[in-house]
Amino acid sequence: MRWHQRLLVSGSVGARLGRLVPWLLLVGACVGELLTVRVEQGGSTFIQGGGVLGGVLSALELGGFDDLSVNVDQELANQGVSPGDIASVYVVELSLSTPDGEDLAFVDTLDIFVSAPGLETARIAHLDDFPAGVTSLEMELDGVDLTDYVVAESMTITTEAAGTLPENDTTIDVFMAIDVEATAAGACSQVQKQQAAAE
Repeated sequence: MRWHQRLLVSGSVGARLGRLVPWLLLVGACVGELLTVRVEQGGSTFIQGGGVLGGVLSALELGGFDDLSVNVDQELANQGVSPGDIASVYVVELSLSTPDGEDLAFVDTLDIFVSAPGLETARIAHLDDFPAGVTSLEMELDGVDLTDYVVAESMTITTEAAGTLPENDTTIDVFMAIDVEATAAGACSQVQKQQAAAE
């Protein structure tokens, strides 16, 4: 407690500590801390109803994800991180919902894939259970590191589905959350950016 009182009345010590704290943060970031950037994106797909006779469901065209890699790059740029500083990229949430309350039970199975030039197509999420009466579901994630796909020239999200066309026209909203971890260099860059903004 006595040291604390002396610290409060010593302006020179307080000033030195004020300059020291950002430096310590910067060193900590550069030594080994990872910076995590959350990128969220939504899309939707429209399925024309098959009427009473129905029809075969073979795929869901997920609109709104064509610019996913661009959005990741932009979010990283906002944080002062370059694509070369990316350590890992993982989908942490992928959900489906029907805004009009339509039943999702017309889908039997759904697989979602990512592809990029020069890379193998990889499944990133799947679901094999679409219970009757359910209007929103969480996909099961496959834990694929998307780093190579995100930094590629382009990245494409596709699906494979099995089921029966719904009787009525149906819109499915898709929400995806991705965590991008930057290396120590990226974290260091972010701290430097915050320091510059504060000065």
